[in-house]
Amino acid sequence: MRATTKLMGLVSVLLGVVLGWLTASGRMATLFAGDGKQPDASRSVLPPSEPPFRGKIGRTAKDSTPDFPKEVQAPKGAPNVLLILTDDVGFGASSTFGGPCPTFAPA
Repeated sequence: MRATTKLMGLVSVLLGVVLGWLTASGRMATLFAGDGKQPDASRSVLPPSEPPFRGKIGRTAKDSTPDFPKEVQAPKGAPNVLLILTDDVGFGASSTFGGPCPTFAPA
């Protein structure tokens, strides 16, 4: 029984090391891309960089050309993933309405 537990622990650690290495080296994304190509570098960094301004700023509004930012769209076949980053949430993360969970005394 102990040998089986040790073996499963060793297999779990090795699997974690391999998956961590694949993720850190960027090879995990190419495994799931399906086409063997590297993913777009602009989509692998959070937050994404601002696109360059392609308009023209003149001395007056008549001399200027606007450049509206393009809507960000997911690439075709991308999975539906929602990433939520929280930082320094304090007590707000410990319950649904914020604050620590109240203690109810029996009546």
